[in-house]
Formats: sequence, C-alpha cells, structure tokens
Amino acid sequence: MKLRFVGLGLVIAIAVSVWACNTNNPTRPSMSFVAPVLQTPANGVAYNFTQQPITLQILNAVRTGAKTVTYALEVSTSASFATTVVSRDAIPEGDGTTSVTLPQLNGNLTYFWRSRAVVDGVAGEPSAVQSFFVRPNITISVPSIQAPAASLRAKDQSESRPLRPKGAGESGLESRKSDALLDIRSWPGRGPGDPRSSD
Repeated sequence: MKLRFVGLGLVIAIAVSVWACNTNNPTRPSMSFVAPVLQTPANGVAYNFTQQPITLQILNAVRTGAKTVTYALEVSTSASFATTVVSRDAIPEGDGTTSVTLPQLNGNLTYFWRSRAVVDGVAGEPSAVQSFFVRPNITISVPSIQAPAASLRAKDQSESRPLRPKGAGESGLESRKSDALLDIRSWPGRGPGDPRSSD
C-alpha cells in the first residue's frame, strides 16, 4: 500500500513539472538575467561641451534563454534620479553591446546614468550608477575697437598731407637762399682766382 502512495506522488510531481513548463502557462519561468554593465564612458569622465553628442555604451545583460531583450536608460543630474533629463525605453539590443546617443546636454553639470534589461515587459534590477561631467560652453566674441572713435580716425586721415617727392621743387626759403648766394658771387673782388686781380 505504501508503495502505491509513493508511485502516485511521483506521477503528480511529473504532471506539475510538465504544466509549469507548458508554453500556455503564463506564470512559467521564461529566463533568468542579470543587470547590464555600463561600459563607456568610464565613470567620472569629463567632456568638453563641443564633444557632444555623447554616446553611452552598455554591455548586454547575461541571461539564460533565448528571449528578446530590450533596455531602459535613465540620465539625471541627481544621483537619486529624482528627475531625469533623458529617459528611454524599448532600446533594441545590439550585438554584444548596446549604444545610445544622447541629445545635447547643458554644460557645467554632472550627469548620472543607469540602465535595466527588460524581458517580456519585466524590468530587471538597475545597473550600478556611473557619472560623467560636461564642461561649460565657452564662446569667444569678435573684438571691437573702442578708442579712438571712428569719427576721429576719419578726421585724421582727411587732414594728412602727402610728402613732397624728392626733387619736386624748392620751398620759398630755399629759393631765397639761392638768390642770396648768387648776389654774393657777383660782388667785385680781388681774391685769389679772381681774373680781375692784378699783382
């Protein structure tokens, strides 16, 4: 009699196992998986503002089974993720890694990010949180001339006179000097070399 009860229990256990693995059973365990790993950027990396857009790369979650896996991503300026600046769901899984390119972010801020694997609408545990920093947006304006004023510069240019070319003529003073020299040479004298001098 005891043998019959043992056999009956074994049959019931097998039947329960078959029911649990039946594809029509919605509560059956489909697969097991762990949280994805954040790969790049490395934790604490700083980007120049002009290096945007920034691409985040996730190492795909390790799991058993062949179910399709998607990913959810959150980016926040708060380590507690009280608010998010980027939140995306249903990100298709890549080959080995999954990448997401972010929109342009504000500068001079630290950003925290994390990801989850999602299987059959069930989200797994979040990854470890990592952060990166975006430096301020530096703009350099075109310099302008403040002094002297434009009106003064125009006046100076209008009053400037061209230099007299060499040999273009003599001034009045130079002309008078030449006339005086001629007058001195015309005076009578008996100096050495004067043809009118006599011994």
